[in-house]
Amino acid sequence: MGAIPLLCWQNLLPSVNAHLFQGTSIRVIAQFAQHYNTGKEIFQHYDFGKKGNLELYGTPEPAVYDLSKVTAPVYLYYGLNDLISTREDSEWAASQLGNVKGLFQIDDDLFNHWDFLWSINVNELLYNHILPLFR
Repeated sequence: MGAIPLLCWQNLLPSVNAHLFQGTSIRVIAQFAQHYNTGKEIFQHYDFGKKGNLELYGTPEPAVYDLSKVTAPVYLYYGLNDLISTREDSEWAASQLGNVKGLFQIDDDLFNHWDFLWSINVNELLYNHILPLFR
């Protein structure tokens, strides 16, 4: 899970792997792939193909979300070793969102996407910084 296997809860790996994609759908995974495959820096509605898009959206292409309309305060955190959501992705999102209060790099060069949940150091590296924001 983590970049350094000893920094995750090894005894949880069988359970994590057994439930890895529960709580999500094929469409969510497909939309992630669609965004990646566009090769563009965009965040758009699900692409049902030209015919489906015309029926659902009234246009052959899915609409792009206007992230500048987000009014809730947003704090973005990223890990340098995250191949799913990179620093560049986080910087792009920060430039698009309407109310970014902070963009932070996790203070561990090996921190990756899975570490946000499974690192044994996640409290120290992330949660202790996030929880005060809710007060």
